[in-house]
Amino acid sequence: MRKIHNGGDNKYRMALTLPFEMSMSFLEPVLSPEDYKAIPDFEMPPDEMSAHAVFTIRSPKGRPDEKSKMEPCEWEQLPALGELTPD
Repeated sequence: MRKIHNGGDNKYRMALTLPFEMSMSFLEPVLSPEDYKAIPDFEMPPDEMSAHAVFTIRSPKGRPDEKSKMEPCEWEQLPALGELTPD
Protein backbone atom coordinates (compact mmCIF):
# COMPACT_ATOMS: atom_id res chain seq x y z
CA MET A 1 0.00 0.00 0.00
CA ARG A 2 3.03 2.29 0.38
CA LYS A 3 2.99 2.85 -3.40
CA ILE A 4 -0.68 3.91 -3.30
CA HIS A 5 -1.02 5.84 -0.01
CA ASN A 6 2.04 8.01 -0.57
CA GLY A 7 0.93 11.54 0.29
CA GLY A 8 -0.86 13.76 2.77
CA ASP A 9 -0.70 14.05 6.54
CA ASN A 10 -0.97 10.29 7.01
CA LYS A 11 1.17 9.00 4.15
CA TYR A 12 2.11 5.32 4.08
CA ARG A 13 -1.08 4.49 5.97
CA MET A 14 -2.34 0.94 5.63
CA ALA A 15 -5.93 -0.01 5.06
CA LEU A 16 -7.31 -2.70 7.35
CA THR A 17 -8.35 -5.47 4.97
CA LEU A 18 -9.94 -8.50 6.57
CA PRO A 19 -11.36 -11.81 5.37
CA PHE A 20 -15.15 -11.81 5.61
CA GLU A 21 -15.27 -14.11 8.65
CA MET A 22 -12.85 -11.94 10.61
CA SER A 23 -14.72 -8.76 9.69
CA MET A 24 -17.94 -10.29 11.01
CA SER A 25 -16.26 -11.24 14.30
CA PHE A 26 -15.27 -7.58 14.71
CA LEU A 27 -18.99 -6.76 14.93
CA GLU A 28 -19.57 -9.12 17.86
CA PRO A 29 -20.68 -7.21 20.99
CA VAL A 30 -18.10 -8.97 23.19
CA LEU A 31 -14.64 -10.09 22.08
CA SER A 32 -11.87 -11.58 24.15
CA PRO A 33 -8.77 -9.38 24.40
CA GLU A 34 -6.88 -11.90 22.23
CA ASP A 35 -9.57 -11.86 19.52
CA TYR A 36 -9.74 -8.06 19.61
CA LYS A 37 -5.95 -7.74 19.24
CA ALA A 38 -5.89 -10.26 16.37
CA ILE A 39 -8.05 -8.02 14.18
CA PRO A 40 -5.75 -4.97 13.76
CA ASP A 41 -2.68 -7.24 13.81
CA PHE A 42 -3.96 -9.27 10.84
CA GLU A 43 -2.05 -8.85 7.57
CA MET A 44 -3.74 -9.85 4.33
CA PRO A 45 -1.29 -11.94 2.25
CA PRO A 46 -0.10 -9.81 -0.69
CA ASP A 47 -0.90 -12.56 -3.20
CA GLU A 48 -4.57 -12.30 -2.18
CA MET A 49 -4.76 -8.58 -3.09
CA SER A 50 -4.63 -6.67 -6.34
CA ALA A 51 -4.64 -3.00 -7.26
CA HIS A 52 -6.01 -1.09 -10.22
CA ALA A 53 -6.74 2.53 -11.05
CA VAL A 54 -10.35 3.65 -10.55
CA PHE A 55 -12.20 6.82 -11.46
CA THR A 56 -12.56 9.25 -8.55
CA ILE A 57 -14.78 7.85 -5.83
CA ARG A 58 -14.98 11.12 -3.85
CA SER A 59 -17.16 12.99 -6.33
CA PRO A 60 -20.88 12.43 -6.92
CA LYS A 61 -20.30 12.80 -10.68
CA GLY A 62 -20.53 9.66 -12.76
CA ARG A 63 -17.78 8.37 -15.02
CA PRO A 64 -17.75 9.73 -18.56
CA ASP A 65 -17.85 6.17 -19.92
CA GLU A 66 -20.89 5.40 -17.68
CA LYS A 67 -19.18 2.42 -16.00
CA SER A 68 -19.18 1.88 -12.24
CA LYS A 69 -16.64 4.01 -10.39
CA MET A 70 -15.12 0.87 -8.91
CA GLU A 71 -14.41 -0.80 -12.27
CA PRO A 72 -10.83 -0.51 -13.50
CA CYS A 73 -10.29 2.73 -15.37
CA GLU A 74 -7.85 3.14 -18.25
CA TRP A 75 -5.84 6.33 -17.87
CA GLU A 76 -3.72 7.17 -20.91
CA GLN A 77 -0.96 8.99 -19.03
CA LEU A 78 -1.07 7.21 -15.67
CA PRO A 79 2.47 6.55 -14.37
CA ALA A 80 3.41 3.07 -13.20
CA LEU A 81 2.31 2.26 -9.66
CA GLY A 82 4.76 3.85 -7.21
CA GLU A 83 6.61 5.77 -9.91
CA LEU A 84 5.11 9.21 -9.18
CA THR A 85 5.16 10.50 -5.61
CA PRO A 86 3.94 13.88 -4.35
CA ASP A 87 7.18 14.47 -2.43
